[in-house]
Amino acid sequence: MAGGFDIGHGKKDAAKQYPGKLTWYVKATCIIAALGGLIFGYDLGISGGVTSMDPFLERFFPSVYHKEKLDTSTNQYCKFDDMKLTLFTSSLYLAALVASFFASWVTRRLGRRMSMLLGGLIFFVGAAINASSVNIGMLIAGRLLLGVGVGFSNQSVPLYVSEMAPSKHRGSLNVVFQLAITIGIFAANLVNYFTPMIKSGSGWRYSLGGAMVPSLFIFISGFFLPNTPNSMLEKGHNDKAREMLKRIRGVTDNEVEEEFNDILAASEASKQVKNPWRNIIKRQYRPQLTMAILIPFFQQFTGINVVMFYAPVLFKTIGFGANASLGSSLITGAINLLATFVSVYGIDKWGRRFLFLEGGIQLFVFQVLLGALIGWKFGVTGDVTVLPKWYAILVVILICTYVAGFAWSWGPLGWLVPSEIFPLEIRSAAQSIVVSVNMFFTFIVAQLFLTMLCHLKFGLFFFFAFFVVVMSVFIYFFLPETKNIPIEEMSTVWREHWFWKRFSNPEDQSQASLFAKANKFPPAAKIYGSYEALLDDLNIDAVYLPLPTSLHVKWAVMVAQKKKHLLMEKPVALNVAEFDVIAKACKDNGVQFMDGTMWVHNLRTAKMREFLSDSERFGQLKAIHSCFSFTGHPEFLKNDIRVKPDLDALGALGDTGWYCVRSILWAYDYELPKTVVALHEPVLNEAGVILSCGASLHWDDGRLATFFCSFLSNLTMDITAIGTKGTLNLHDFVIPFQNKEASFIVNSKCVFNETVTSWVPIPGTHTVTTDISQEVCMVREFSRLVGDVKNGSKPDSKWPIISRKTQLILDSVKMSIEKGFVPIEIKNISQDTLK
Repeated sequence: MAGGFDIGHGKKDAAKQYPGKLTWYVKATCIIAALGGLIFGYDLGISGGVTSMDPFLERFFPSVYHKEKLDTSTNQYCKFDDMKLTLFTSSLYLAALVASFFASWVTRRLGRRMSMLLGGLIFFVGAAINASSVNIGMLIAGRLLLGVGVGFSNQSVPLYVSEMAPSKHRGSLNVVFQLAITIGIFAANLVNYFTPMIKSGSGWRYSLGGAMVPSLFIFISGFFLPNTPNSMLEKGHNDKAREMLKRIRGVTDNEVEEEFNDILAASEASKQVKNPWRNIIKRQYRPQLTMAILIPFFQQFTGINVVMFYAPVLFKTIGFGANASLGSSLITGAINLLATFVSVYGIDKWGRRFLFLEGGIQLFVFQVLLGALIGWKFGVTGDVTVLPKWYAILVVILICTYVAGFAWSWGPLGWLVPSEIFPLEIRSAAQSIVVSVNMFFTFIVAQLFLTMLCHLKFGLFFFFAFFVVVMSVFIYFFLPETKNIPIEEMSTVWREHWFWKRFSNPEDQSQASLFAKANKFPPAAKIYGSYEALLDDLNIDAVYLPLPTSLHVKWAVMVAQKKKHLLMEKPVALNVAEFDVIAKACKDNGVQFMDGTMWVHNLRTAKMREFLSDSERFGQLKAIHSCFSFTGHPEFLKNDIRVKPDLDALGALGDTGWYCVRSILWAYDYELPKTVVALHEPVLNEAGVILSCGASLHWDDGRLATFFCSFLSNLTMDITAIGTKGTLNLHDFVIPFQNKEASFIVNSKCVFNETVTSWVPIPGTHTVTTDISQEVCMVREFSRLVGDVKNGSKPDSKWPIISRKTQLILDSVKMSIEKGFVPIEIKNISQDTLK
């Protein structure tokens, strides 16, 4: 587990803000991509108008046409109640539901842009089939293809815009998607207003065929859109992702580094997730999964879609003439479009919660008024001969006010909020859930609306008003504010939420508390249910990270990006390349790094250094041998993380070998050797992990070092350093025999007494007594360095340089083994490399 500690309290910012500006390039790409909403909006607006056109009804739905024109006995509310007619409208949403799951795979594997391209192309084909339909089968087939196009487009566009937009402008740019939907609705209403005037009676074909125009635009423009940095990283194109991020933010290489590292860390984490669908049901994603289901569910139960795609039918039902009903729906479409600009302006100023709640109140009030007004005039029979002009005007005003409330709240936010709350590793799967839930309940409402209108009459408006109350209460208590929060930092809001914080931890908080109690943690110790929760604690200054080596890069980078200083278990990484990623993250974020090699901080070590530096007593160091081994029991050799290739692939070399190499470098004052040669016959387990090995290190002037590390030999922790005038020896360099005493043996200028076969003088034992353990000494030194950084000093670069040299020798030993025990030349690195 990871541990964190506070070194003096200081105020920190809760939300990270990256440098950058709203460039023309990102405006253009986001707006063009967001216009993918045109195809969804056009369909929402066109289908209701078409189903109110007499030539269309007479050709495909004669029973409905008969009830409307000739059957005076049918209740006014029930004249359009026909399952085939509603299937024509709702079949699209069922297809979109299914398609969204396939779109998830395309979006994750091939990129957001490819998903948009496919959506535009398939929608175009569907529109062409609908425009040329000669029977109801062709109509439904075309609608299904339209649904597939909508599924792909609605899955990818919100993700694309959220990933391209800067966090402080993400809301307004994402609302352009909803704006495009409203433009599509208005354009469809406009088309529907004029096409019935075509005397041949084929106006419905032009209405349905008009969908080819926005789909063609989406398809062609998709070729000119770049992939998002997130998508590029998922494909392994790191350099291209960095350049794209720099371009869309309008910043320099240095300024883009922090955001790039955050996205890179999220990408690396997402690559560890092989099955996002399985992952999304895990406990820590419960808040996001809940929102992915309930927000699109509630969006449909505002009742907006029944008003928009059945507006002409609805107006016709309550007594408006055919042309008047289409004209009234044109007015509502215009209001829908204009009101969306309110959210474009205010969504990043006022926040998501404010607009959700204000919109909820507005929707509730005007739905109740509308239901009461229609109920007062029509009753339950729906029979009315003449509608007064003032009544018709008032109905239109109430519907327009209701539509406006939706257009600046639940309309854009129903797509924006789900698209911005998901971590990268589940983002494509989660967005598919959003789209599928949205389409499923759009299908349900569309399929049942006319039947519900027939049975509930004016009570249908009260039905939807009830759900508006429920959803507003849900938003008030359960949705945290996400305004201006970078996507890769979004997990913070869930961990700070009064309710969701209990779910957002990968490990149950109660289990962590039980562990702490069982291990007698002090009462004042703060317990966390996850590493993420610990890193999000603003009172934590530094973190000790002892995870398996394969997880070091991911978590070390996250620690650094959270501005926490890093004390890290050895080996630091699996290779130098990984180490450099960690060191760079620490350097870029201005945090102190140190590895957890405790023995170098022991007070004894300082005394040994005094002896090695004494030119009279020790002379020049010529050779050193270091050994750290222990006998692993069978269970250790089978199941310990240090013998698992996916957890600690370096095995004994990375574990005990790290100490040996560090002791050699320490003795030679961290001067790198010229060559490293692995000793023959290392022992590896079946998975190829090193259980035992050794190596020799060689310097230009003849100096030498050897080491041996093993999980298969008796417990040994020896150092023998041989100088021209003296020798140093100790047998417990990693862990002292006693906690409060640490000894080492020295001899200086010893000769062999041939007379009595003895040493002259006899080697002496030096003992250092202390009440402070080497672990405490290490933490004290690390805390001192962190304190210096907090007081304005730069992080001490000595420690990452030392760690890198250790890692470099481990790499060389491993390479020598793999190449048949040949010498590996080590290129020296400057002391300034990591400064």
